[in-house]
Amino acid sequence: MDGYANRKRAMLLRYTAGVLACALSVSRVAIAQQGVDQTTPAEQGRLLYETHCVICHGDSGAGNPPLFPALDANDRLADPIGIVASIRQGSGIMPPFPDLTMEDITVLANYVRNAWTNDFGTVCPAKE
Repeated sequence: MDGYANRKRAMLLRYTAGVLACALSVSRVAIAQQGVDQTTPAEQGRLLYETHCVICHGDSGAGNPPLFPALDANDRLADPIGIVASIRQGSGIMPPFPDLTMEDITVLANYVRNAWTNDFGTVCPAKE
């Protein structure tokens, strides 16, 4: 083969490898998304908590008072409107989470209100 044919073949192989890598990535994301869609609301809430809250409030909800309040056995969680507003708009040094949907906020609030030793019941889903 001449130099041009070798370069053309190498370019075609790189292109094919790139397309295959992209297809595999998309497949993995689709499979992962199916797994998320099949989780229970409690599991979705736990995953959201681990993603957005655990760094400040900890795995056990104990927080690091006074900077990061404990969520376990926190009577302020009895107010469903307050917790939804805190998640959506932030409170004190807690940042807002405006990118979370109302469904996300609802399952996160329900998780926190009923995790650990909490037993505050559920928050009704709100419309966005």
